[in-house]
Amino acid sequence: MTGGSGCAATQYTRLSRWVGEAATAPPALPETHLATRASGSAAPARRAGAPGFAYELEYLLRQAGRPDLAETAATLPIFGRCPCSDLACASFYTTSWLEALLDWARAGETIRLRPTRGEVSVDVANRRILSVEVLGKRDVWLSLAHLPLATQAEKRDTSGR
Repeated sequence: MTGGSGCAATQYTRLSRWVGEAATAPPALPETHLATRASGSAAPARRAGAPGFAYELEYLLRQAGRPDLAETAATLPIFGRCPCSDLACASFYTTSWLEALLDWARAGETIRLRPTRGEVSVDVANRRILSVEVLGKRDVWLSLAHLPLATQAEKRDTSGR
């Protein structure tokens, strides 16, 4: 979805394959969040995906002048990893891949952040983070490697399994 050097651009070629499947059932609630906060939140505790990166993302969003998005960084749901084959890619989606693509195409923007290492950008539509593109951060990749690919998660959710 980003217009930069990232891997999300390869996803456009797969859109037609997912349109029919995604319309049949809503996506399931993800079981993983980027991190969990210790505050008295009413939401059930979730397994943390990459808590160190969550704090970095929150800081980077504040530095970019987006405190509204920074407040949600620690509790971002992780729907699935980017399905590209780039070993430097640790990007993930916070909603189904198809929903993210369609929302971003309608009213999205890409916010490029300035980390000290690697590349990070956030795709946003309607003040909601749809995906986080992370390149060159092996620690984040290792934290999220156990999660399904975003396209696999959609197949699982639409088949009712």
